[in-house]
Amino acid sequence: MAEEEQDCCQPICFDTIGMVEQAKKNPHSLIDKEVCGSHVISVWDAISKYIMEQICAGRPVKIQGMITFTLKVMKIEISQTQVIVKRIPHAVVSGDLVRKCSLKVKRPAYNLDIPETMLLVSTIANIVGLSREHVQICIEEVLQAFIRALIICPQVQFIFPNIGRLVSNCREVEFVFCSDFLKLMGLNEEFVLQKWCPVR
Repeated sequence: MAEEEQDCCQPICFDTIGMVEQAKKNPHSLIDKEVCGSHVISVWDAISKYIMEQICAGRPVKIQGMITFTLKVMKIEISQTQVIVKRIPHAVVSGDLVRKCSLKVKRPAYNLDIPETMLLVSTIANIVGLSREHVQICIEEVLQAFIRALIICPQVQFIFPNIGRLVSNCREVEFVFCSDFLKLMGLNEEFVLQKWCPVR
């Protein structure tokens, strides 16, 4: 118990190493039993790459019980005859996660335009060369650890490499996109500085 209280004082980071360490704290964890730590890392790395590809192609991705990456389509009038269309990425935290962990989130003040699509576990399985069941275990192990961390620790962050990070600070949650990812989406420096979405 003393060790858990000490852990709570330190921010918890779900990066490639941290997510495995946190998941293995569960005495019932299937890591090193059904799957190994390297499998977990490979699966979540593939998920991040898949999300990047889909969002850049204008297709949203929903990770059940965690987060949806989607887009807002914005038309900017340059002149009476010229209109620029910008696709602005957004990350919307799952309502289930908000309720389970008593989180506070800022929802967009406008509707997001693209319907959500579930993350296809079979697609990730094909990418990493594992069975669908093993991929599902890798996802669930990390999600369970993430929920536990959000409940017990005031500062938690979950890293999606090259996309951004989901940050919880005293239960207030936001997703912070990487500047490089926004530039990849075609949002120039001036547009990024206007802070249509959080940047860090």
